[in-house]
Amino acid sequence: MESLVEVFGGLDYEPCGNNGLESGFEKIALYERDGRFEHAALQTSTGRWRSKMGEGPVIEHPSPESLADGMYGNPTILMRRRRG
Repeated sequence: MESLVEVFGGLDYEPCGNNGLESGFEKIALYERDGRFEHAALQTSTGRWRSKMGEGPVIEHPSPESLADGMYGNPTILMRRRRG
């Protein structure tokens, strides 16, 4: 997961402490299961989160925790960058 934080850091993302909507910022949640990266979700401008479900559809959900404990593991890292 540390290497993913570095990769997203190169895309101007920085770690953040909450999943709430912040004006001017785009947020992502990184999920891990058994110590490995499994999934990423993107916060939309409305505050909802968007996820691509493998070969399935793109879905919207109210929070990163909405998908917790499932096949994608748990959201363990939240990051943000300025919208632009």
